Amino acid sequence: FALTIVVLSGFHGFTQTNLMNVKPWAYWLQTIDLQTIIDDASFELIVMDYSADGLDAQKWTSQQINLIKNSGKYAISYISIGEAEDYRYYWQASWDDNPPAWLGPENPDWPGNFETRFWNPQWQEIIYNYLDTILMQGFDGIYMDLIDNYYYWSVTNPEQPLADSLMCRFVIDIRNYCDSVRGNSDFILLPQNGADIIDQENVSPGLKTAYLNAIN
Repeated sequence: FALTIVVLSGFHGFTQTNLMNVKPWAYWLQTIDLQTIIDDASFELIVMDYSADGLDAQKWTSQQINLIKNSGKYAISYISIGEAEDYRYYWQASWDDNPPAWLGPENPDWPGNFETRFWNPQWQEIIYNYLDTILMQGFDGIYMDLIDNYYYWSVTNPEQPLADSLMCRFVIDIRNYCDSVRGNSDFILLPQNGADIIDQENVSPGLKTAYLNAIN
């Protein structure tokens, strides 16, 4: 994918980090040219993969992430919390024939991406391990994809009627985990899609407030 630059009126930050002044931002996940990101002054935040090719062997070093930050940009790592990707470091070949309890069917629109029962502790442990690497690399935050996966498990394949509230709680737990590892609460959490999750029937007013307090 080529570098995509998006101009918004601003982010609405619900936590300590204020992103209201960030307007042009970029999104680049594949065949990333790090020097282009560093040199391009037309955007102020970059959403990128944690690795040059998606694989752990080519993950960016903390020195490389610092070069982006020193160029005056927020460095945000993409992470899918609602689907598993068969090219990631955590994928095991044995899952093709003997999938773990948390692994669901392949997404027909995205070959190699598989639905996950994201409320399962084993899947969440994989995400926390993934986050350990992202935090160690020095990213400013994460861009959490597949927030809207709650809809798959509650409507499309209605296996988990509480999927809406469980996704909110997962995001809140991610906030707490990142804050505990980082030692402060300036780590940025950006949810992708699923904006209407806060209006679902199992999301109580208290849970809605906690979810909004967990994200930027």
